Amino acid sequence: MPKPRAAVISGVGACNGLGLDAPALVAALAEQRQADYQPYFPDEREAARLGMPFNPLQVAMPALVKGRRSDAPTALALLQRVIDEALQHAGLGPEALAGPRVQLYIGGQGVQPEVMEFTAYLQRNDQEDLQLNPTLKQMHSDNYAEERLGRLLMQHYQLAMPPLALSTASCSSMSALYLASKAIESGRADIAVVASWQQVTLYNMVFMGGLNALARSVSQPFSAATEGVMLGGGVAATVLESPEHLATRGGKGRLRIDGFAMCQSGGSSRGGQSFSPDFRSISRTIDDSLAQAEVSAEQVGCIFMHGNGIRGSDQAELMAVRKVWGDNGIPAVSYKAQFGYQVAASGLTDLAILADAMQQQRLLAFRAQAPLDNAAGVQLHADSEPLPLVSDKVVKLALGIEGSVAACTLARLA
Repeated sequence: MPKPRAAVISGVGACNGLGLDAPALVAALAEQRQADYQPYFPDEREAARLGMPFNPLQVAMPALVKGRRSDAPTALALLQRVIDEALQHAGLGPEALAGPRVQLYIGGQGVQPEVMEFTAYLQRNDQEDLQLNPTLKQMHSDNYAEERLGRLLMQHYQLAMPPLALSTASCSSMSALYLASKAIESGRADIAVVASWQQVTLYNMVFMGGLNALARSVSQPFSAATEGVMLGGGVAATVLESPEHLATRGGKGRLRIDGFAMCQSGGSSRGGQSFSPDFRSISRTIDDSLAQAEVSAEQVGCIFMHGNGIRGSDQAELMAVRKVWGDNGIPAVSYKAQFGYQVAASGLTDLAILADAMQQQRLLAFRAQAPLDNAAGVQLHADSEPLPLVSDKVVKLALGIEGSVAACTLARLA
């Protein structure tokens, strides 16, 4: 039986290079389309000048104004657009967020400075430099911190409580979803909105390139040919409600969160985690989520994997799934090769696709850019017709570079 106050997902929204809203994204996936990858730098020479071994590809966010990659007004506009979409999907208006029992969570990178600008700031910090280089004044934390983004959203939606922001790499949006679900379950909130924003910046490219995690030409989850990730920009949002609030307003629930487990696996003295997480930690987290939901592995219809194209991470995830499901051939998907690895926004983007899959009771195949591994016990649902979903249970996995693992068991609501 589900928890008495289990959080209900009533609305979702998404925007990225493959679809400007969740329905457009799902339609593109149904046609097995792929977003356009573009070189991040103008040419190879510019990439080499900045220390990159090659000019990496990205899926750019089409809604951004050219030349304004990471400023707070742009991030604010994107988040408002997708939050409003999720609210509309839930049958709510923006005014619903002005109530006293509403909490907004922001998962992701926040608003980051371009790394080269930040380096210049470190080198030019006296008064004369500031006078000669006025753009350095914009490097103040007020212009980039997540707190400012939170304040702007608080003003726009007239929130009674400040948004809560957190960043745990590629697991941040799922970590925020976890906190939001617990706020609903505990009775502290009637409505919780989780939003995440990820734009590809030079900081992202330098960081991932320094870890040798960027692909030159092939990025395909669960393929031996994959070279790493190709980054993409994206925004996604999810609306959660308590069953009581949903019933009182006569709203329609999409999914119910029956089990949600998280763990911190490993880490290092340098503050990070390798791209080869411990598969046993992943499998234990899945088991904990299923136990909370009081369902067996056999009752789950499909699993939305993290699957980012980094070989070690993908292999650990496959091993964990095989450990939990054995040779039962659980259908598994990851669409990141089609719209880019959105890092912090990946989890909520998958949730928007997942909500549609459960509502339509079919699982869309992902398009494989390279031959997939012959992984015994895992049915990678790729390059084929939609798969009918008989079960009303699904699991969503997420991994973070710093070692966080999230497993969420959801149930379809009729």
